[in-house]
Amino acid sequence: MYKRQVREAGGVIWVWLGGTGREARPFPEFPFTKVPAENIFATIALVDCNWLQGVEADIDSAHVSLLHETEARNGPLKDLLDDTAPRDEIDPQPYGLRYAALRSLSSGDTLARVKPFAMPWYTVVPELPNGDRLWHAWVPVNDHQTIMWYLWWNDDQPVDPAYFSEQFGLDLDHLNPDNIRAGYGPENLWGQDRSAMVDGRSFSGIRGLVLQDVAVQESMGPIVDRTIENPGKSDRGIVRARRFLLDALKAHADGETPPGLGLDVDYGTVRSAAVVVPAGEDWRTAVS
Repeated sequence: MYKRQVREAGGVIWVWLGGTGREARPFPEFPFTKVPAENIFATIALVDCNWLQGVEADIDSAHVSLLHETEARNGPLKDLLDDTAPRDEIDPQPYGLRYAALRSLSSGDTLARVKPFAMPWYTVVPELPNGDRLWHAWVPVNDHQTIMWYLWWNDDQPVDPAYFSEQFGLDLDHLNPDNIRAGYGPENLWGQDRSAMVDGRSFSGIRGLVLQDVAVQESMGPIVDRTIENPGKSDRGIVRARRFLLDALKAHADGETPPGLGLDVDYGTVRSAAVVVPAGEDWRTAVS
């Protein structure tokens, strides 16, 4: 007989599926699970690819100033275009890994965008200037499909879904709450507008960050063949994540607790950050 526990928190219904003879694990109390309901806006999308392709895309900070160049230039992330080749510094954490993408600004300071990867499939995008953060969960349906959670939250004030929809290219009036990318896929090139690419209005021709990410993840195929890849310097974060997951698999096979999944993990520390660090200072001094 399987034990199940259900809890509603942070706009999400959480289910611990349990197993024979197993005790329920502690609830993962991410920071957003403790804020008022009006401080959260949660959506999901069904993505036709393996879950790890979503996680790796999230870990890759360099793609933001390339794939999302148009949105970055016209929005709150324009500083990312000062340096399109960030340097990654990666620290192990009890929950998994913490990535700092370091960009040199025209002022001479360093922009540090710090993103956690919490086992087995959680990430938190660095906050916007107004304090909004984006939590992702890449939950596998099967080997070839993934449910992607987009959860927008602010610790201190209500979030504005209209601001979210503007940043991510979503039409709130016609949004399918069970699949925010419904109607866009390879059959219509994810809504790509080639004329917008030609006249310089859009780098990718695809409207909004959500569909741009989905287009890249799905166009690689259901499970990308990583044996033919040749990772470069900007892929250090992805390579480190793969090694971490391989070590976790080995630990599990050996009957040990995989790293990042111990009972002592404090999910309240799984937070992102975006800080400007004066020249010569370590970003860690500004990020708790």
